[in-house]
Amino acid sequence: IGKRFTRFSTEMSVSPVFDQSGQVSGAAAILRDIGERKEAERRFQSLLDAAPDAIVIADRDGKIVLVNQQVEKDFGYAREELLDKSVEFLVPERRGTRQSKHRAGFMLDAETRPMGLGLELTAQRRDGSEFPVEISLRPYEGTDGLLVIAAVRDVTERRRSAQALAESRERFRR
Repeated sequence: IGKRFTRFSTEMSVSPVFDQSGQVSGAAAILRDIGERKEAERRFQSLLDAAPDAIVIADRDGKIVLVNQQVEKDFGYAREELLDKSVEFLVPERRGTRQSKHRAGFMLDAETRPMGLGLELTAQRRDGSEFPVEISLRPYEGTDGLLVIAAVRDVTERRRSAQALAESRERFRR
């Protein structure tokens, strides 16, 4: 009487069981409680979503494996639309080939660094519009191999302010 059931997240592996003649005679299932892993993933995503910069995490081949909420705001895509896409998907087409070469070079010598020092970097929104960005790269060796964490900062307002200041100084000099 009064039995209580608790729901929990599981992962199941099923394998065939063979009899002596080699015929499948049944199945063996293993259930694993993955509640702690799910909670850790949820906490990690919450931390990513709290970041003020757009965060894009890609695998060795440049395929997007994780993004935060700021990516959705800055680029106009739902995160599900970006998963498994190449990071070049977020770069203007004219820069895509060069970007893939830079990515390959980074993977050969993966270390934390800003991307494109001295270059005017731009990203591309879903609607095709472009915006200036700064990008910092950080390698991360996870259980699934080398990942690249890219922090992408929209510098549109900073550039506008700098331009307005320069124009103001120029007017003042006249």
